[in-house]
Amino acid sequence: MLHRIQFNARKALLAAATVLALATAACGGDDGGSTGPSTPPPPPEEEGPAMLRINNQTTDDIAAVKIRLCGIGSFGANLIGSNPIEGGTSATMEVPTGCYDVGVWSTPEVGQDAYKSGVIFIEGVTKDLNLPYWP
Repeated sequence: MLHRIQFNARKALLAAATVLALATAACGGDDGGSTGPSTPPPPPEEEGPAMLRINNQTTDDIAAVKIRLCGIGSFGANLIGSNPIEGGTSATMEVPTGCYDVGVWSTPEVGQDAYKSGVIFIEGVTKDLNLPYWP
């Protein structure tokens, strides 16, 4: 019986040593560095302005493209000025980064409008908005 107790004690000692070795290995070496999360990478370099491309797939001209902060206030100035986006063509314009609602209006003779809410504009990225028909 004594032999059996020594054998079980040896097993327990071996198991404890294994657990201790694994726990020590998981902690890593002591090189003076932090064991917490690493520092976040630096922000990406500026890639250029955010861009909006309106693809007018209708047969009507778009007379105005305007934006506003997501759900706040009224729409700002016409981004295309006095140059309408003709039916079947596209136009690209610079926009600020962030979340914006986009509105497009046809010529007064046609009297149509369309809206896209919550468009996220990212620096250096062109966002395409397609207008296949007037809603």
